[in-house]
Amino acid sequence: MRTVKQRHMDQLAAHVRGLYREPQLRQLFLELTLQCNERCFHCGSSCAPGRREDLLSLEEYRAILEQVKEDFDLTRLQLGITGGEPLLRRDIMEAAGKKPGILFPIFTNGTYMDERYFTLFDKCRNLFPVMSIEGDQETTDARRGDGIYDKLIANMDALHERNLLFGASVTVTTENIREVTSPEFLKVLTGRGCKLVIYVEFVPVTDEARHLAPGDAERAYLMSAMDELREVVPDTILLSFPGDE
Repeated sequence: MRTVKQRHMDQLAAHVRGLYREPQLRQLFLELTLQCNERCFHCGSSCAPGRREDLLSLEEYRAILEQVKEDFDLTRLQLGITGGEPLLRRDIMEAAGKKPGILFPIFTNGTYMDERYFTLFDKCRNLFPVMSIEGDQETTDARRGDGIYDKLIANMDALHERNLLFGASVTVTTENIREVTSPEFLKVLTGRGCKLVIYVEFVPVTDEARHLAPGDAERAYLMSAMDELREVVPDTILLSFPGDE
């Protein structure tokens, strides 16, 4: 029997062969910075304190956004803003908000939001924050730091009170897979207005973390669990990565 991963690789290979025949840009991620205000232990980005980096200027990003808008069919192109922590570049967030024809998912740790950002998100509804959360308070704080869970919940509530759309990104490991695919966990998010949940497979960056990487059994379980959860939260989009690119 072919493994789940082998089937995914076959599908990916077929997709790549098709791109050679008819190239097309389907996804574009703007990595604004490698700086971050948090130090999550599993993160694969090089976000060391005081890191020096060559950042693109605001004008360069404006030129990129104009080119994307002119050259591509935005109904078929998935855009995303990442980091580091992208909200550290408030100048670019404000510039992106002035492009109402483009929807910008912003992949953020969710802790750098303040009243100015809530006001910006309210004014610019094309900015769609997707916050990282790993499970309940104990699980999230163990991976991301003490107090992070409470900050995330508070910011979700603040967004919901303003009727603002937001999503959640969940890093799936062998330890939390059952927890984050439970109806109880999903309802904590959807009850606060979360409309998108992305399950991202954990990729170890150290040998000590390899035991946390999902295998074929976990991938098969995740696919099955997501099918069931879509019946539980029909108004919320559930995606997995890799798999649903």
